[in-house]
Amino acid sequence: MHERLRLLRLLEAAIQEPGSDRTKLHDLIEMLVEPVNRYFDDVLVNCEDEAVRANRHAFLLALSRMVGNFCYFPEIVADQGEG
Repeated sequence: MHERLRLLRLLEAAIQEPGSDRTKLHDLIEMLVEPVNRYFDDVLVNCEDEAVRANRHAFLLALSRMVGNFCYFPEIVADQGEG
């Protein structure tokens, strides 16, 4: 959890920095891939405990908003490979 929070704080600071270096932002977002994948593998986001569930939803919303400031996902085209 601490790794994700540290990376999110770095990303948030970089986004808010005037004249942000897009390469730096991309690198920070790329660093989030593995921790976010582990989060979804290891954490039941929609758990029974309402307070915990709300906290997890808040974390995902914050992540989505931060990354959304830099990426417009509908424009991303995945390589479908051949055939």
